[in-house]
This record gives sequence, C-alpha cells and structure tokens, in this order.
Amino acid sequence: MSENLKQFILERHKKAKKGYEGIFELGEWEGLHKTLSLFYPDNAHFVFELLQNAEDAGASKVRFDLLNESLIFKHNGTKDFNEQDIKSITGIGSSTKKEDTNTIGKFGVGFKSVFVYTTTPQIYSKSINFKIENLFIPSLIEPKSITKGYTTLFVFPFDRDDKPKEDAYREVKKLFDELSDNVLLFLTNINTLEWQISNSKTHKITKEKNNELVTIKNTQKETIHWLVFDKANEYKGVDKPLTLSIAFKFNKIENKIVPIKGDVSIFFPAKKEF
Repeated sequence: MSENLKQFILERHKKAKKGYEGIFELGEWEGLHKTLSLFYPDNAHFVFELLQNAEDAGASKVRFDLLNESLIFKHNGTKDFNEQDIKSITGIGSSTKKEDTNTIGKFGVGFKSVFVYTTTPQIYSKSINFKIENLFIPSLIEPKSITKGYTTLFVFPFDRDDKPKEDAYREVKKLFDELSDNVLLFLTNINTLEWQISNSKTHKITKEKNNELVTIKNTQKETIHWLVFDKANEYKGVDKPLTLSIAFKFNKIENKIVPIKGDVSIFFPAKKEF
C-alpha cells in the first residue's frame, strides 16, 4: 500500500469530517444527502456508474456478484488510484474526467449514486484500501484479497436504514434480469461482463469486434451481430472532437441489415433518460 496515499487519506478524513460536522450543525445535511445520493431516479442505476468507472480505468473485463446483503464489483482496469482519483471519488463535483470530452465520467454525479443503496462503500486496490462514509469522508481499511486477474474490488453493503436489504437485492437483481445485450456495444475497453446472483449460474456478455462487425454473445440469449460505424465530429466551443457512433443489426448468414426499432445510447442504452 502506498504510504503517500495513506497519509493523503488520513489528512482528507480530518478535513472531510470537519466539513460534515459544519454542514450537520447548519441543519443542511439531510437536504445535501438526498440531493446527491438520490440524483438518479432509476432503480439500481449505480450499476452503470460502476461500469462507467471501469471503462474509464481501462478495464477489459468486469464482474458483479449479488449477495443477499451486498453487491461485489471488480474489474481489471490498468489505472490505479492516485490522490486526484481519491479526491474525485470522495468529493462533490470534482471529477478528474471533466477535461476528457469522450470520457463517460464527464456526465452526472457518478459514484455518488451508490449511496442510494449503501452508506459505506469499500474500495480495495493495489495502492490503497479505504471506505467512504457520509458521502465524502474516507477512512483507511484493512486490505482484502482480490481475485487473480482483477486489480480493483468494490464492496457495497446494503446497509441503508431506509432501504431494506430485501428491497435492495430485488431491485439490483431486476436490473441484471433485464440487462440489455447492447450494454457493451458502444464501449471501447470493456469486452466481458459477468454476473452471478446468489449462488446461481454465472452469466456472461462478451463483445468481439472485427473492423465494423461487432458480435455480442449472451449466455442467456442468442448471439447478435452489429455493424458499427464511428465518426469524430468537431463542434464550435468544444476543444476535442466528439465521437458519434451508429449501429445496424446485421444478419450474418443472409448478409443483410435487419430492420429494428432503434434506441439512443449515451455510451449505455438510454431508454429511460428521454
């Protein structure tokens, strides 16, 4: 574990705790907590925020394990935590991703959405292990073994007083039961998504790309082929080109495009955002 990051956590803990106490004394804590942790109206939306962070960390594979009392998430991202990342994940509106126009994390309040389901998210990595309390107070915790092949582990206990464990479990399970095949379609890095609910069979969605042809395999459904075309577009007032992608469902056997009702995606399918 990095000694510099340990010291950074200890110093940030003191400052954050002092800030929390001040907000609490003003009587503004409840309003701030509700605004930040309940920003997203969709149940279990935070799962997409976790995928977003893994994508931005350069991960090629991710895995979720849903248990009765918690959700465990891990990925093999190549980018480890540094001081700025810790400041970002424990801060409010201080993301390190704002300067990258095509980074998913540019949108929304991101990681704060996990607090809809937990009060104490725990984060384990090669360089630092810490938990977050009261939205932005970090504290050091003992390291935990991370499965070989992964670099970062998150544990989200279902411990909110106003969200019974049974409700949290059911809502997260519903998201995975309804997970779209297209969840990986427009991502650049992640090509394998696994999830296991309790001790049931592990499910997997994988993406294989060969030029414009993208093949999506889902262990619960049939294999689907897409033709995906990307184009970088420059806009006035934007310092970097924005990438626009369009996908056509493709019948590989008959070598033709299949008409479907399309959806808009902002990296992930955005059916409920409009």
